[in-house]
Amino acid sequence: MCLRSVAQAVLESISAQCQNEDSMSNSRAHQNSILQLVIDRYNVASDTRFVITRHPDEEERNGRACDAYAEASGGTSIALEHTLVQTYAAQKKTDAEFTRVIGVLEAELKDQFPFRLTLTVPQFAIQKGQSWKKITQVIKAWLLRGPAIPPGRSEVNMPGVPFRVRLWRDNILAPKFSVGRWEDSSLDVEKELVKMMAAALADKDEQLAQYKQAGDLTFLLLESDDIVFTNRVDLYRAFLEAWDRCAPTFIDQVWLAMTIPQECVIETYCLHADQDLLDKVNPENARFGPRYREEWMAS
Repeated sequence: MCLRSVAQAVLESISAQCQNEDSMSNSRAHQNSILQLVIDRYNVASDTRFVITRHPDEEERNGRACDAYAEASGGTSIALEHTLVQTYAAQKKTDAEFTRVIGVLEAELKDQFPFRLTLTVPQFAIQKGQSWKKITQVIKAWLLRGPAIPPGRSEVNMPGVPFRVRLWRDNILAPKFSVGRWEDSSLDVEKELVKMMAAALADKDEQLAQYKQAGDLTFLLLESDDIVFTNRVDLYRAFLEAWDRCAPTFIDQVWLAMTIPQECVIETYCLHADQDLLDKVNPENARFGPRYREEWMAS
């Protein structure tokens, strides 16, 4: 598996338009914008008028307060919690390393080729002790001034780069340069994703207990910003297994946000709720919920 298109993962999307370049890079603003999307979608589907009135975790620094609190006139309040679910334990670290060494090339070389060119590297190619700046410079120089890149797929050993890179040149598609990674065979992504999902559910179930016990509804928003190694199907299947594994008792609804922060894209789904709500807020072909559980367990 190399690059997965967002189009493969989503049929229904909500594109969050940034007010400025920093709005999505600010983690707090980003988190709050997704929580607002969830409340908006819930209101439309359930014909309610909930409004996020405060963000308890910003007020109560010494406890485990929820990320947002929504209220409606005469109705039960909702405690919302957000968490970013990594696909595997070292994802955040490897993503940062990849972005710093390889990812920067996407912007620097975006208009340099009269054809579609994709460069991919091994998932764990960037290692401590390597000269990261030199690797970036060498790859860039090779692409701009090295041997002619043949059409189709090729694997290249670039002198000075401590790993092989793969290139894909397409003369038919519109010119564009992009970068990506291919999955390491030693990493069991499905197993790791379930483990990370289960840990998130167990932790947030404990955190939301105080609100559920006080009579509030509790919503958990799981965010995944990994469009390379996961898609909607992978995430839902992992969620079902993780839910069975830890059996949360204080979470009423679970929502999923698949995000691409740099492109201001947020795609939201509901993973756990009453079947009627799931059918209203999710694409028809998603088939989420208890009605379709046997299908998912058999796949």
